[in-house]
Amino acid sequence: MPNIRLVIEYDGAAFHGWQMQRGVRSVESELERALGIVLRCKIHPLYASGRTDAGVHARAQVLNFHVADLPDLRRLSLAVSGILRGKLSVLQAEVAPDDFHARYDAVSKQYSYHILNRACPPALDKGKVWYIPRRLDVELMRREAKVLEGQHDFSSFRCSGCMARDPVKNIFESELQQHGDLLIYRVIGSGFLKQMVRTIVGTLVGLSDGMLDLKSMQEVLDVRDRRKAGITAPACGLYLDWVKYPDL
Repeated sequence: MPNIRLVIEYDGAAFHGWQMQRGVRSVESELERALGIVLRCKIHPLYASGRTDAGVHARAQVLNFHVADLPDLRRLSLAVSGILRGKLSVLQAEVAPDDFHARYDAVSKQYSYHILNRACPPALDKGKVWYIPRRLDVELMRREAKVLEGQHDFSSFRCSGCMARDPVKNIFESELQQHGDLLIYRVIGSGFLKQMVRTIVGTLVGLSDGMLDLKSMQEVLDVRDRRKAGITAPACGLYLDWVKYPDL
């Protein structure tokens, strides 16, 4: 059975997260529906590089599935994108090695988080950024973001519903960039805990505001207590940018 790999982008505001759930519109359920229409057969399961939460966007989510017969991949891309027009697009479709698995074969991922830091609220970017009108201490946030690089126990940044067995993760790059009023937190790692990136961003903002009991990112890491970190930043500002594989 051919193993098909797709690279997709989607607007997280249109879906209640990746995972299929009864009574709500998820990326997984809508993509399975569209693939079923195009291929005229039930496509299940879909294997994604990871599950994005409700409201989180993706620029290059990777998934794979098996199908009985090799489809016309260009037609598949255009047809699925047409069915889900404006909400999800298939950027790439190809035949992957038989043993390829979108989740288990991933070696690293990049997420970015967008903060609009200005007095006036967003119009064009509404629903795509975290709007913070008060002035943030960008230099402090930039400095504290670098502390996260390397291998650490991220227990302070995992949500209560996180099922990961090991809170230790390896972060290759962690930086805050400024482009005028737009702040972008960019992080590359081998893997992430549930809501980890959003909690990191909430902690950076909390440190900037002086609202946390602890005064540095290192202290938050060391205490290994979610209650000592910042708030969970809104999902609307988070993007899955890309996923890296040995053969890509």
